[in-house]
Order: sequence, then structure tokens, then C-alpha cells
Amino acid sequence: MKNGNAQQLPVAVLGAGPVGLAAAAHLIERGLTPLVLEAGHTIGANPATYRHVRLFSSWQYNIDKAARRLLHSHAWMAPADDALPTAGELLDHYLAPLAATPGIAASLLLGRRVMVVGAGHSAAGALLALARLAEEHPGTRIVWATRGSQLARVFGGGAADGLKARGELGMRLKALRDAGGLEMRQDFRIEQLIETGGKMRVVGEAVDGAVPAIDDIDRIVCAAGARPDLALTRELRVRHDPWLESTDALAPLIDPNEHSCGTVRSHGHRELAHPEPGYYAVGAKSYGRAPNFLMATGYEQVRSVVAALVGDMAAADDVQLELPETGVCHTRLAYDTAAEPASSCCNVPAAAAASCCVPAPSTEGACGCSKPAESSCCA
Repeated sequence: MKNGNAQQLPVAVLGAGPVGLAAAAHLIERGLTPLVLEAGHTIGANPATYRHVRLFSSWQYNIDKAARRLLHSHAWMAPADDALPTAGELLDHYLAPLAATPGIAASLLLGRRVMVVGAGHSAAGALLALARLAEEHPGTRIVWATRGSQLARVFGGGAADGLKARGELGMRLKALRDAGGLEMRQDFRIEQLIETGGKMRVVGEAVDGAVPAIDDIDRIVCAAGARPDLALTRELRVRHDPWLESTDALAPLIDPNEHSCGTVRSHGHRELAHPEPGYYAVGAKSYGRAPNFLMATGYEQVRSVVAALVGDMAAADDVQLELPETGVCHTRLAYDTAAEPASSCCNVPAAAAASCCVPAPSTEGACGCSKPAESSCCA
């Protein structure tokens, strides 16, 4: 993209969500022309499907810096940094005005038996919304099914979470489970759905010769993560990690077995690049199947990629990613350590637990750190 002819070509941005529009803002700021393509009928088609859901990250983490500068140049009034927007507010007060700049130019389930599948923050939000519905309409019954039995990540770090709303989300969900506000089915791996008389029988994978099943389900809310559609890249020269389906260079930096949202390592154009020149996947889709993406990460991705496209390699390589800690260790919850008040994650004092990283055994058997060496985490 350094030669004059290439500089005149538009840069295709596939997707008009938060990160796609941020990429367009960075391209405009660098003097390039974005061509934004969106498969949906409107910008932000995905968050438009859950407008009522309140995000657990505040506005300061949800607005890209280049997009903010572009909006301010058109007399945009920024929301308060510490306020928590809903997905609808994100669309109406940020994405819609951003898309309108010249350069870029569910019915309730009342009285139903609803099954939520998944063990992430999306599942947590759905369960709590259904719990509120059940308070108003006692006939509403909730079933929570998870593939595993370890729920530390979805319950989160409580007060130690760098995003207050995310920590509260986990604590409220744990309280709901402990109070018996839902039917819990752990280690349940779905094999088959059978519809009979308008209701579903959910059949699980056999365990010790017995086939588990959950009956009389009216609706299923699937919050079991996503995986990218790689069909578009079939004719391109790409290199994906075989498990996460991100780039192979990015995979170890975002591996959800090692990293929460807050411990993902800084990354930019080099980790996002494929053998196909000029092709990058950014935003949530860059993470492949990893569920620990935050919009702030995507904004730094597109800043780095756009800098690389114009040949400003110093800016492209200067990746600075500051993410809020989850406050949750890999094996223990922050609020489940009352029996061991003297220490917490990595055997450090409890007062330091909030900034502690995910423990990872070293070759000597000690607790290692999943953050870069220069970090003081677990010191």
C-alpha cells in the first residue's frame, strides 16, 4: 500500500459493527478511503438483536479514539465515560452517528420453561433477565445447562473485577444459583433435540451408560459461543490456528484456557497478518472461537492495521493495550477464598489478588504468569 497507485484504492472493511466502523474512522484519519460492506440491513446488525442488554463495560471502553475524534468534528455530544450503555444505546448514540458522518456516510417468554446453554457472560445476562421475568411471572422456569462443571470464569472476580458491572453480573448469577432460582444441569453435552407437541426433549451424551435428558423445554437460548465463517477466505492464502481459528500468531496470546478478557496480551498488525498481503481479520472475528474479546482490543487492532497500511510502521508496532482485569484466578473465585484469607492467586497476599494473573505451572512446578515478563503480576 506504499506506492501511489495503491494509495488511491479503497480499503474494504467487511462488517459495519463497532470495530468495522472504527476501522473506517482510522482509515479516513490516515487519508485512505474505506468501503464498508455489511451483510445485514443496517449498521450494527448483531447488537441490534439484543438492544435491551446492558453492557458490562462503560462508554470509555466502547468508543474508539479515532471514531471519537471524527464524531467530535461533527458536533457530537459524548456520553459520560463511566456510564454503562445498553446495546441499543451503543447503536443510537455512537454507531448510528458514526455511520452518518460524511466520511463513512423479542417477545417475552412468559410462563415458559426456558433453557439457557453456555457458561459465559452472555449466558449470565440471559439467565438474570429470565430471573427478573420469573419474579413477575412465577410460571417462568429456568434451566441452565453447561458442558463442564467449572463456573469460576462466568462467576468472575466479584469486587476485584476491573469492570464493576461484569463483577456484579457474576455475583448476581452465583447468588441466583445458590438460592435455587434455576435448575442447574452441569456436564451436559447436547446430542439431540426431539420436538413433541410443541415442546423439546433435549438429549445429552451418555454418561456411564445412562442417557441424560431434559424434558418439556419451550425455548432454548444458545449462548455457547461462536466460530468464524471462514468461507470468504477459502481462495486466500491464510494461516489459522487449528483450534481457535484465529491467526496462529494470535492464538497463544488470547487462548481462553490461559487468558481472561483482562489478561490478553497486546497485539497488532503483525499478529493479525496472513500470508495474503493486505488481508486482516479484526474485531471479534479475529479471535476465532475465543470468547474473551473486548471492543477496546478491536479498536487498538484497527489503529495498528491502518497504520501498517499507510507504511507508518513505528505507529503500527507501538501497540498499547490497557484492559480492565477480571479479578478472577484460573482455579479460584475471589469471593470463595474466605477459608484462606492469607493468600490467594499464585500464593500472593490477598490484597494483591485483584491484579494477579492467571496461574500457570512453570517447569519447576511454581506458579507462573501468563502476562509479559515486564509485568509485575504475581511478583
